[in-house]
Amino acid sequence: MGLKFTAGKRSTYAFDPAYPLEFNYSQHGSLAINHNQVNLNDQQKAIIYYPTDLVRAYPVIIWGNGTIASPEKYAGLFEHLASWGFIVIDSYSENTGDGAAIIQTLDYLIAANADPTNALFQKIQLDQIGAVGTSQGATGIINASNRYPQGQMIKTLITNALPQQRWTDEAHTYDPSLIAVPWLILSGTRDLIVSPAAANQASLEQSSAHKRFLAISVGAGHTEIEDDGGSYRGYLTAWLLGFLADDQQALNIFEPTHGEIWANPHWTHVVRYSVAK
Repeated sequence: MGLKFTAGKRSTYAFDPAYPLEFNYSQHGSLAINHNQVNLNDQQKAIIYYPTDLVRAYPVIIWGNGTIASPEKYAGLFEHLASWGFIVIDSYSENTGDGAAIIQTLDYLIAANADPTNALFQKIQLDQIGAVGTSQGATGIINASNRYPQGQMIKTLITNALPQQRWTDEAHTYDPSLIAVPWLILSGTRDLIVSPAAANQASLEQSSAHKRFLAISVGAGHTEIEDDGGSYRGYLTAWLLGFLADDQQALNIFEPTHGEIWANPHWTHVVRYSVAK
């Protein structure tokens, strides 16, 4: 993608205690956190956020940056997720759409978990890996999942501001029909050009995932997720905790008969598909 979309970032989002689950998961978690920079290879670096207290192993989130974006763009959200008990890794790649840089971060974690000299030795739950990406990075996590053998380790995807195919470079074209893991699509009502609701729903309908979910944040633009995650932070965190940490309260948010998100006026175009495995 040769363009960078910067318009439409809402400066504030007031999480409403009337929707207590979204409000709860939007708050900082209970864990102190640390972060440090690592080398993925001779050319590429990454940053890792993780709980300071490494008394147990933690689930993983691998991240896909938007076009010409660096990890600093999402630092507040990474801190938030680590405080809830995730190890979050993001490369410094500004061109993530083919999935290669995202897979490199996963390769690093596989090696780190087996390396007694690494602080994260045997502290990484390699059977509980989620991938989250925004804009070009949303195409990147789909391609990381679909194009590489290691991608089969990914247990759930969250694509934010997923571009319509016409915005993607040929090398970044993605195939939603190959997605078979639980998949959450998030976008905003002000992201009408790049990631409109109709295009997102069409992608979701192509997937074979047994759990698929679409939700559009009212008033959010293309770069809403930057900084601390904006309006996406609460339900994004809940989805990851539900599918990677077995948080049943978090999963209840997305249940169609009584899930909180269905009644929350801050969200629209809520669509859920759930079929037997």
